[in-house]
Amino acid sequence: MIELASVTEVIAAPAAAIWQVLTDFGNPQRLASTINSAEVTGNGIGAVRVIRSSRGLEIHEVLIESDPIAYRFGYAILDSGDMPFAHVTSYRCAVRLAPTSDTHTEIHWRSEGTADGPTGPIADFLTTLYRNANVQIARQIGLQAIDAVLADGIGREVAPGLVGIVADADGELYAGSLGVRVAGEASDMTRDTIFWLASMTKLVTTVAAMQLVEAGRLSLDAPISDILPELANPPVLDGFDADGSPVHRPARGAITLRHLLTHRSGMGYEIMNPRLMRARGPAGPPPATTLASLTVPLLFDPGQGWEYGFGIDWAGLAVERRAGVTLDRYLADHIFGPLGMTDTGFGIHADLPHRHAGTHLRQAGGDLLPIPSPSGAAEDWEFHSGGAGLSGTAGDYIRFLRMLLGGGALERVRVLSAATVESMWQDQAGGFGAGRVDTALPDLCLPFDPLPGLHGEWSLLGVRNPHGIPHRRRAGSASWVGVAGTFFWLDRASGLCGVLLAQVMPFGDRALTELREDFETAAYGHAAALRAGAAPPRPPG
Repeated sequence: MIELASVTEVIAAPAAAIWQVLTDFGNPQRLASTINSAEVTGNGIGAVRVIRSSRGLEIHEVLIESDPIAYRFGYAILDSGDMPFAHVTSYRCAVRLAPTSDTHTEIHWRSEGTADGPTGPIADFLTTLYRNANVQIARQIGLQAIDAVLADGIGREVAPGLVGIVADADGELYAGSLGVRVAGEASDMTRDTIFWLASMTKLVTTVAAMQLVEAGRLSLDAPISDILPELANPPVLDGFDADGSPVHRPARGAITLRHLLTHRSGMGYEIMNPRLMRARGPAGPPPATTLASLTVPLLFDPGQGWEYGFGIDWAGLAVERRAGVTLDRYLADHIFGPLGMTDTGFGIHADLPHRHAGTHLRQAGGDLLPIPSPSGAAEDWEFHSGGAGLSGTAGDYIRFLRMLLGGGALERVRVLSAATVESMWQDQAGGFGAGRVDTALPDLCLPFDPLPGLHGEWSLLGVRNPHGIPHRRRAGSASWVGVAGTFFWLDRASGLCGVLLAQVMPFGDRALTELREDFETAAYGHAAALRAGAAPPRPPG
């Protein structure tokens, strides 16, 4: 007997997690993609598995060691089946695990056998085989880690149900769903569940506007009042008089499309700004379904600050007026149809209530109370809200994000030019801190900072982190959230995007924010394992 190959590597996972995958004797496909099927006879030491490979081989293996205390595992190939490589008999493989920390483990593979011929090609084959097995182990643990985040969120009642997808420009790397659509009901959360996307609508409307900019039908920097005369000479809220009535002054400068798309127009949301809420008076703001709800005084002169607000709703109206069709029709024809987003729209599948996730409001004690969706029914809206009106599925939205990661194209369908998408990644905040929001209605909205400790920037894709976040997004990435618990991120430096969808309010719910961070961290760990792999080895001879 001679040593055929030996490989020692460190995997970023606890030994117990590696052991669970490694010792799944009946499922070797988890370790090698070249295995088509496996059948096991017997239990424990002496159990025999018959493996059928993609090359047509039938390999018979017997379990000869399995010690969960010492983390020692071994098997041998029996002469009754095929040998995966020529000139070798009496093949035996031993695997040892040695924890180097709570989160990292050294894994050592060693094989021996009797060789009748040169062993160099065999050693190369086995070395690649073992290294690929390590990658597959890390992949399986990565998938389990993301699953565990969703399970933790359901178990701690962060949300009744969750759907999460992680992808790169080429396809999905993870997809999972767990829980129920409505708390207290037997309605399984599934991949095809429809969510109110809320402010995740903004990025879709921005892409529509940028298509018209490309076509020369809209300008980013010309006064938008040429298209939206309602925004000519807007008032600025300049304080309150002795009676508490709002005081206004004329705005200095014109609002542009760029201002609307980047929240630099001066517009805000009443529920997120106490000054605007006060200015509305005792009656409060008009219903969000009305055009009157969009008419608010500016909080500063156009371009002279950053405030999250109604700007992209107005941008959606500009798209309608320039395109000559409703925003619903425009998005269907120019984005949803080309990208195959069949389950996204305004009031999508309203006739299929069993597919929709219910909205929930967290009570003071932590319980989740089902409530009517703030989005209302589609027929109640006086306009198509480009800022918050869309509903859709996680699968549809991940296709949209993959298009942006792909420089404006997905599966040979081009939605935007690469140059336009490149411009959308750049900071547009003009040095003003971006992303943080306040509250004037804490039952529905809490103070929220998407990038704690960072001076947030804003791009045409969403809030932009100027520095990398350890174990998560790289510098220059974009992300944003919806008021009812939806979330996405885009990271071109790492080539990753993801969505995690829930329907939980208030906006800024801390438990849900922490769950998003955990989901993202697990997703990056999984992606790193996937990208560490090599091509499956080819047997020598």
